[in-house]
Amino acid sequence: MTSKISFCRLLKEDFKRRSWLIALVSLACFILLPIVLLLSIDGMMDSVRDGYTEFSYVQEYYMDAVRMGNGVGGVLAFGAAVLAGISGYSYLHSKVKVDFFHSLPISRKKYFFVQYVSGVIIFVVPFIVSMLLCLLVGAVNGLLTGGVVLMAVRMTSFRILEYLAGYGTAILATVMTGKTLTAILGTAVFTVYIPAVLLVWAGMKSVFFKTYISNTAAEKISMLFSPSFSGYYIEELMKAKEKWLVIGVGTPVAAYVVVDGNTVLSGPRMTGIAGVFSILAIVCYLLCFRLVRERIPVEANDQKLEIGKLLKSLATNRALLGIIAAAILLLLGMLGMQGMAGYVFPNYYGSAAAQSSSAMTGSINGP
Repeated sequence: MTSKISFCRLLKEDFKRRSWLIALVSLACFILLPIVLLLSIDGMMDSVRDGYTEFSYVQEYYMDAVRMGNGVGGVLAFGAAVLAGISGYSYLHSKVKVDFFHSLPISRKKYFFVQYVSGVIIFVVPFIVSMLLCLLVGAVNGLLTGGVVLMAVRMTSFRILEYLAGYGTAILATVMTGKTLTAILGTAVFTVYIPAVLLVWAGMKSVFFKTYISNTAAEKISMLFSPSFSGYYIEELMKAKEKWLVIGVGTPVAAYVVVDGNTVLSGPRMTGIAGVFSILAIVCYLLCFRLVRERIPVEANDQKLEIGKLLKSLATNRALLGIIAAAILLLLGMLGMQGMAGYVFPNYYGSAAAQSSSAMTGSINGP
């Protein structure tokens, strides 16, 4: 039997339990964003009044602070995501806490969702308030324009998406492990494992093959497999207005445009497509949440992770090694084919539609 406790009341109770995280995230957002920006702009404006600095330099500095490409916001978003994810679900590591929270007259599904929403609010609200204060700093000093506001909105939206990616990764690592320290290490593994493997692969090719050209598409794609590195990579591409690889069936048709007879990727269109995919991801998550029904009791995962036993089983299990080798070869083959498609179809054939057809055919005939 479950009680009709309101969702807002459960959120309020969770905010009380994680008040230390709210204070930490709020303090970090306010110091690293508006306060640092205010001190820097104030010093620069004094130099402008004294004739030592051009006002255009202050404008450029302000735009760099609120546009995509500011690494401080990325580090802040991912760090807060890890803390929120682990602190919200670390109760699963304690049998006493699991028994207590599961004895409450609410469904586990509802409690899980409360934890998730609470973690999102803990970061999103202070970050948005901090960005509004940054815009206020610009307005006071005559630096605020419509273009700057648009850049700030884009950067805020992108940081929230970065936070959600890191938050989901931290939750997954916490649920799969049995200790807080192991959850932290698990988050690090999910963050760097695939990029590290692909970069080692590219590094070995550069050592053993004299004709290998560094900085290839495979090295760049490796960044997209990490919740933190992917945000940095996409930011750098959008900031420098480089052409970047998009893999999919419908995306190439909408994202590519023809300029002077050449098929190139449109940055504004890609931003809109990324926003649509983000909304669809949230909708799919909500559908998964609503359609899941609990059927078995969940016990606390308090077993210690034995590294030696795990490594021994990996080295002696031939079936597992075969599956791992096949998965790696499959991944490398897919990356190679997709990397070639992103170059050959738009540049050699000049047709983004052909890339979509190729991706569709590969999806139908593939494994």
